[in-house]
Amino acid sequence: EVQDTTPDERLEKSLRRFGILPPYEGNTSEKQTLVQSKFTRRVNIIHGDVSLMKFGMTDESYHTQSSDIDFIIHAAAYMNRDQPYPAFVFPNVTGTEHVVMFSCTGKIKPIHYISTNSVFPDGNLDCSEDENIEHFDKKLIDGYSKSKWVAEQLIHIARKKAIPCVIYRLGNIAGDIDQGFWNHQNATLVVLEACAKYKVAPDVDWNIEMTPVDFLADFIVRCTYTLSTTLGKTYNIINDKPLQSRLVYDWMNGHGYPLEIMHIKDWEKRILDELKGEKNHGYTETNLQSLLELNHNDDFCSTLKTYKTANFKEALTDFKLSYPYTDYMLLQKYFEWLSQHGDIVP
Repeated sequence: EVQDTTPDERLEKSLRRFGILPPYEGNTSEKQTLVQSKFTRRVNIIHGDVSLMKFGMTDESYHTQSSDIDFIIHAAAYMNRDQPYPAFVFPNVTGTEHVVMFSCTGKIKPIHYISTNSVFPDGNLDCSEDENIEHFDKKLIDGYSKSKWVAEQLIHIARKKAIPCVIYRLGNIAGDIDQGFWNHQNATLVVLEACAKYKVAPDVDWNIEMTPVDFLADFIVRCTYTLSTTLGKTYNIINDKPLQSRLVYDWMNGHGYPLEIMHIKDWEKRILDELKGEKNHGYTETNLQSLLELNHNDDFCSTLKTYKTANFKEALTDFKLSYPYTDYMLLQKYFEWLSQHGDIVP
């Protein structure tokens, strides 16, 4: 609950912030105008909380929705890398359990479960979509990853009980292709913005993996319409050709964002010193400070995983879709957005 605002107002504000609905002032794209025309008519907001039995609804409302709804995209989750596992149990684990219960109340409703690549431990190579991840629970470190691992186990149990389920393991989510709108809490964005703003970058072998959010949404929606081919599948929606950080640094140096490359520990100290000297911190600065203060390893940004994406690539072929690999044109769009919405000036 947020005081003095309605769910409709909160959703509309978020959609405007991410460029899905047109801004209150300024230019409006054709796509934004189309979404605006359908928003009130097509979007129905229902009061509820996945962590509560029957989502906190009345019996009548719960059973009505269980009959009216045809399929579920379960993306509700709490994410915070510095909280312990118990903080995630109700929203991420119990919430998923309640979604499974809802899916088999009334008519059977397929579940499209939004998972994460964090169910694999750092440093794992060739993580497969069909790999049995049951033995990874002891290797996961943070509470969020553990909670998503448990939730995914619940979805696997639901599958065994003949509930139709599709699992989508998302990697890093980048801004959209058309406008470059990012989530300000995204860790990759936070690091790149810090590099551009303070003109320093960490000397690490960092493979910058990211998938544009609008492509990701398009893929998941297509899957909901083609259960005959996607049912029972797990997809690692991962960029299998990530950008090497040094190529990104070179591009930044050549496009008005000069960088001094330094050891990771020196970089962290420089950024933290800069942050301490600033009085007013926005979302990006606050998230950056938390990210750096939580990191105590020299392998920050480099202990990433590699993945197999056979199921994902097969689905892309079926849908006649091409994966939008990050090129220099997309980088240009992202940094243009950063310069308009952040504190960096090329």
